[in-house]
Amino acid sequence: MRELYDSTLTSRESTARELAPKPGRLPDDVPLPKERRQLVRRERLAVSPLTVLGITVVIVLFFLLIASDLQLYTVVSANDALEDRLEELKETNTQLEAAYESSYDLNRIETFARDRLGMHQPTESQIVCLDLSDGDRTEVLVDRSGPLSRLADSLRESIGYLLDSLRR
Repeated sequence: MRELYDSTLTSRESTARELAPKPGRLPDDVPLPKERRQLVRRERLAVSPLTVLGITVVIVLFFLLIASDLQLYTVVSANDALEDRLEELKETNTQLEAAYESSYDLNRIETFARDRLGMHQPTESQIVCLDLSDGDRTEVLVDRSGPLSRLADSLRESIGYLLDSLRR
């Protein structure tokens, strides 16, 4: 600074001194570093695991809803088809019941038995009348044999069946 007030120095010397490198300053021929770009780092948004889980659950439930709607549509379509088939079968059943009831015609049965099966009305000699004027009565036979006699009877029958099968 003193040099600025010193009049003894010529203007040329003062300019040279100003251009001369001073200690602590870089020389002019050394390139200055380019401006550094400051990288702006954006902070990552922290996503909560519960948020990811919630979104995943919603997506899964959405697909399950679509799948259940598809199954419901399939079941309803099958139900409609079965109801149509049921109506057809009821009509067929009604027709078959009418045909079945009309087949009880006794004259038709008698004609069928006489013409196709060769049957005829019984004669007087084939008819036997039983006299039940004494009243009805029944007799119940009770097996009063002991267990040993039943065992012997069953053994006799078994041996008889065995011998018959060996003879064949």
